[in-house]
Amino acid sequence: MQTRYATCPSCGRQGHFRCNGKQRWPREVAAQHGLPPVITLWTCPNCLSTISEIDLRPATSVIER
Repeated sequence: MQTRYATCPSCGRQGHFRCNGKQRWPREVAAQHGLPPVITLWTCPNCLSTISEIDLRPATSVIER
């Protein structure tokens, strides 16, 4: 199982996120939205939100609430 230590943009807590797999988009759709065609999805160990690789914050980030 792939994990990554990061900060959750939803709850602001840090932890070891578990990889949930990859979300695949047709290249044309991804390009229209400025996204890569493959995005890794992660699960927050604290609030259980699913977070895309794009939105995952480094573990040293501070989330202001």
